[in-house]
Amino acid sequence: MRLPNYKNYWIEAGSEEEMLAIRDAIARGESQRIPELMSDRWLQDVTLFGNATEVREGFEAWLAAGVRTLIVVASSTRGGQMVAAEELIQAFR
Repeated sequence: MRLPNYKNYWIEAGSEEEMLAIRDAIARGESQRIPELMSDRWLQDVTLFGNATEVREGFEAWLAAGVRTLIVVASSTRGGQMVAAEELIQAFR
C-alpha cells in the first residue's frame, strides 16, 4: 500500500476513496493506520479469505469473471507461509 503504482492502479480500478485515504495517511506520517483504511469492500474485491470452501468458491467466481492471472501471497492464522501453502494445497485437493 505504500507504493504509488499500486495505489494508482486501485484508484483506476474503482477504489479511489480507500486509496486516497491511505495516501493522505502516509503523507501525514500515519502509516500505522493503513490496515484500518483498507475497507472490507476493497478486501473482498481483491483477496480470497475464509475457510477452504469460501476460498474455492471465490476462486471459481474469479475464473468465471475472466480472471486468469493471480498473485498468491498465502498466509495462515495457524502458522507461517509453509503452513499456509499446505492449507492452500489441501483446499484444492
